[in-house]
Amino acid sequence: MKKQLLFKSAISVLACLCLLLQQPVFGQTISDKESSAIADKSKPNNIAFGSKNLREISVDPDFFDENINSGEILEKTITLFNTGEFPMNYNISVFNSIGKKENIKTTPEPIEVVYDFKKGDEGNNFDYSKNTNKDGGPDQQDYFWKSATFDWINTSAGTPVTLSDDSYVLNIPLGFDFLYYGNNYSQINIMSNGYVSFTHYSTWYPNCVPSDGGSIMSFGRDLNPAAGGVVRHFTGGVAPNRHFVVEFNNVPRFGGTESVTFQVVFYETTNYITFNYLNVDMLPNALGIENIDGTAGMGNCAVGDLLIPSSIVVNESSLLFYTMPEWLIVNPNAGIVAENSQTDISIAFDATELVEGTYYGNIIIESELAGKSEIIVPVTLNVTGIPEITLSHEDIDFGITKIETEHSFQLGIFNPGTGTLEISEINIDSEYFYVMDTDMSIAPGSQAYLTVYFFSIEGGGFSSELEFTTNVIGSENIAIILSADIQFIMLH
Repeated sequence: MKKQLLFKSAISVLACLCLLLQQPVFGQTISDKESSAIADKSKPNNIAFGSKNLREISVDPDFFDENINSGEILEKTITLFNTGEFPMNYNISVFNSIGKKENIKTTPEPIEVVYDFKKGDEGNNFDYSKNTNKDGGPDQQDYFWKSATFDWINTSAGTPVTLSDDSYVLNIPLGFDFLYYGNNYSQINIMSNGYVSFTHYSTWYPNCVPSDGGSIMSFGRDLNPAAGGVVRHFTGGVAPNRHFVVEFNNVPRFGGTESVTFQVVFYETTNYITFNYLNVDMLPNALGIENIDGTAGMGNCAVGDLLIPSSIVVNESSLLFYTMPEWLIVNPNAGIVAENSQTDISIAFDATELVEGTYYGNIIIESELAGKSEIIVPVTLNVTGIPEITLSHEDIDFGITKIETEHSFQLGIFNPGTGTLEISEINIDSEYFYVMDTDMSIAPGSQAYLTVYFFSIEGGGFSSELEFTTNVIGSENIAIILSADIQFIMLH
């Protein structure tokens, strides 16, 4: 009897080992079990009682950590295994912190919004003392925000806008199409109280963002351009990398002596928005961006990391608002894995529109197992960018200048590439022309200005070369011709 029992036990152990050897080993596996051997295999959702894994799903690999160059597409495969005895339905979704929006061409008629506030009401009494947010997102339509490198744009050649207290101007052309929360716009409305909108206008301002009205609120406050300063707009750059700027320069608060100088900038192609703050004597009452009806956005009235505290606004600071294209794609995203079988899913890592950086996402695999959690496959994509360089001028001519007077010229340097542009060894071999900067770093899709100076106590013609090196392949060494002329006027 003992020998019989030992023999049966050995057989059971061997059977278990054989079953184990037949099963793939994966990091994540979910299954349903039954306590009876009766089941109808023709109905995958009809699980009878049994002691077997009727449906069991596993994945391989259970994570991705990939490297890719900007502009490339990397193809990979993830395999789903069903080691149970019934077919398994599955659905796959991806979270890559981002999403493409429908590109709708629209130029709607502006809608007036009336805000119920008394004149001079400061409105915003929020306490941000415990908030240290410096970035956040995505919101409900995949926009993000973050503190950015300060990048003031020269708009001295821009067009002044006449604004009285509590007023607006409508339909200012951008000079290009700009994609914002799923719609394309080519013109914008400017409000005297420190903000703009593609779709709405008002004599006042909301003290909460997001709320309503499609506000792009760079500095919501009771400002009075009629009392001083200037408001202007400016379109610069070269297609397809132009930018449109609305600048409030030294505009005072209504009934006060404090003033502010700030910009809101819209970038073509990238569809980035930046708020630049050069000088602020006070804080904004409202701040942030939102979609047309306020159902998505971020700002001073949002929650979590979508909250942008007004206290983040300081001299020489910038905020960046952006959304990125979809980069993690699965195909197919639904199907059936037969019993004791497997199926391959194609995974595409698309960096054709990504700039340099590390991107994180999840592949989420859901099955029909009642009460079971989904399988989450984490994804990391490391993108190496490629910098490019575009200059506003190929040579700089100061023209006829005054003797013993310092003259300056701003050379615009734009990086339309996907990697950080590094400029070094900036040098002018001249005692008359000079620069203060010796190196610069320009983020993808951004621009900076290099100021070149000229000064002489002598008359005549002057020339030299501005030289610098870059990390752009094929444009490692840049030389720009400089010229100036001082003519003496003979008095008789």
